[in-house]
Amino acid sequence: MFITAIVVGALAGCGAATPSGSPPTTTAPPTTVAGCPRFGSTTASGQPAVRPSGLVLLRNVQIQASACVDEVSFLFWKGTPSWSTGYQDGALTLDPSGQPAPVPGTAHLVIRFQHASGTDLSVSPTQQAYDGPTEMTPGAPSALAGLRRLGDFEGVVTWALGLPERRPFEVVTRGDHIVVRVGAATPRATSCDASGSGLRVGYPTDWYAELSTRWACRYFDPAPFVVYPATDATDWAVTVATAEAPAASVVSRTTAGATTRSHQTRVAGLATTVLDVTTTGPGLYPPGWVFRMYVVDTIPTAFVITSRAAPAGAQADRYRAAADRIAGLVTRR
Repeated sequence: MFITAIVVGALAGCGAATPSGSPPTTTAPPTTVAGCPRFGSTTASGQPAVRPSGLVLLRNVQIQASACVDEVSFLFWKGTPSWSTGYQDGALTLDPSGQPAPVPGTAHLVIRFQHASGTDLSVSPTQQAYDGPTEMTPGAPSALAGLRRLGDFEGVVTWALGLPERRPFEVVTRGDHIVVRVGAATPRATSCDASGSGLRVGYPTDWYAELSTRWACRYFDPAPFVVYPATDATDWAVTVATAEAPAASVVSRTTAGATTRSHQTRVAGLATTVLDVTTTGPGLYPPGWVFRMYVVDTIPTAFVITSRAAPAGAQADRYRAAADRIAGLVTRR
């Protein structure tokens, strides 16, 4: 079904609890907050873990940002490793070559994972468990100047976060991922550029946007979330994407594959069709699941805002309201 490509994007959480009535017809700036909460410190820290029988595998690296927090999340498989982290003075180098490894920023926070690898050595031929970028430069609103892998050698995986200054940080474990959280000094405006669309997507200051290279400015949620590569799992409230087809074609294909109600509105001053979709199956979702889709005519293609699908009810209403909220914060660049 065509909606699969739009909803999931390259792969594939709850929305704001606001009423899911008529979608907005005007744009508004993101909300602001008075100040940022303080947490963590600039002191080095670490966490031992039970040594696994084999290497745990790094699967994904994410960068997410709200108005007050940057999060760099390392997703692991087959367990979680021990880790150590702290600010490092002096030049950074690659492991094991010792070659210089420039990382943007004037302060460098280095995290090392023990008994870990980005390559699965237990199979023949070996397979890359982590196939994402090894260097990233997130855009606004993130305060990170850059992120770079320094090494993946003999069971030690090392990454460096570049910052404009030493900021307090903390490291937390959430299930199968280890997260470095860095606090902002003051609140930042929350918006990011949607690639290929000519549009800028605003989001509420207490929400999080995905800003890693592979999925920058595509996924949004009121809480930090996990992206599981190469799956259909969706763990966030709203997805935005530039379609590879005109708006009329997106609408036609979507309505042909499901039960829909539609009406017209405007997003960022552009003609937009709003589709309330009920799945009829077979497809990505079971029959009777619902979601809301904004198809914005950005000629020659379309820009699509999609709420997370869920069974009809309060949860689906919250996801649709989340899409409404994002739609109201889209502006032209």
